[in-house]
Amino acid sequence: MSLQSMVFKALVAALSVTTTFAAVVPEKRSTSKVISVDFRVEKSPPLPLSSDIVSEGAEQTKREVIPLTLARDDISYLLQLDIGSNQETFTFQIDTGSSNLFVPLAGATCECAEEARYDPQGSTSSHLLYNNVTLLYGEGHAYGDFYTDTVSLTQNPQVSLKDFQFVGANNTDIGYGYLGLGFDNGEYYPEYPNFPQSLKNQGYLDKNAYSLYLDSAESPSGTIIFGGKDTSKYEGELKTLPITHDFRLAVALESISSGNFTVSGNQINSMFDTGSTFTWLQPQIYQPLAEKYGWTKQPGGGYHGPCEGDDLVFDFGYDLKISVPYNQLITRYDGKQCWVYIIEHPTDEIINILGDNFLRSVYAVFDLDERTISAAPVVYTSDSNVVPL
Repeated sequence: MSLQSMVFKALVAALSVTTTFAAVVPEKRSTSKVISVDFRVEKSPPLPLSSDIVSEGAEQTKREVIPLTLARDDISYLLQLDIGSNQETFTFQIDTGSSNLFVPLAGATCECAEEARYDPQGSTSSHLLYNNVTLLYGEGHAYGDFYTDTVSLTQNPQVSLKDFQFVGANNTDIGYGYLGLGFDNGEYYPEYPNFPQSLKNQGYLDKNAYSLYLDSAESPSGTIIFGGKDTSKYEGELKTLPITHDFRLAVALESISSGNFTVSGNQINSMFDTGSTFTWLQPQIYQPLAEKYGWTKQPGGGYHGPCEGDDLVFDFGYDLKISVPYNQLITRYDGKQCWVYIIEHPTDEIINILGDNFLRSVYAVFDLDERTISAAPVVYTSDSNVVPL
């Protein structure tokens, strides 16, 4: 995702099932400095699985399609921002696996709607910083230029960042812009404050921290709370883990268990990534699980497996265990067999990617100032009790 070619997992937007944006529920800036935003969940219709998913480590591609019918929903978490003096509204994917904000430019070569493109000439507050920026994602790219402009939350325009730095992409194969919420160090050089850091720097937050609630797989919306958490959305107490990677939102994994079976996590860095639909595990973790469950690798890539099985329990130490239902990890393609969406991670970098099918089972607080992730088992409920962090 930078000139250093840091690669993160990302979703490529497909044909969507449209829902409406829910309202932002901000607290007053002068008091608690909590900004609660309900984001939209967009699901693509079922798509065929490509053999490149395993061979290249990408979430999706349209090449070398396996000749099997596969129901698979790709999911995007979408939030709206206004950019410029003319307050054009754009839609962004929320991505904890990256740090930059990018938006397609007017006239860009991209898989995006014409109205979804930023025109610097239409904003009197737009300034070009410099050219030739390259952002590389796990699946997709954005080439363009760095700009600064005013960026506001669409449904709470009082939250307005002045001279905010972002990438205007003149060439991208990604359907929406990305709102990166990771660390601003290591993302690009020279470093600059990204969206959550700018919220703090410009006085909207007391600390660079936010909580994330994806809700159930059937829900049309979820919630991100900058500077706060919702105590109704999790069981027990949040357990705080140290972030173990220099620039990724990752913690050490101790083990994964199922029934009486346990495989060591080897303390491998495991990133909480909303930009990945699936969960990707290192071979030494994945292969014992595949043998235990009877997952079998297919000639074109991917694994078949039983459509029923015991839940998987992810143990991170610090008294934090997250149980993920087996049905969150598979998709049925006929009456007896399913595709398994825990996938072996074929990469030179030793890291696990814990994607949406894991994150829906956890309520997480990302404290970038303290370099911690606090988490607990999620509770799906419409009840709400938002408090400052």
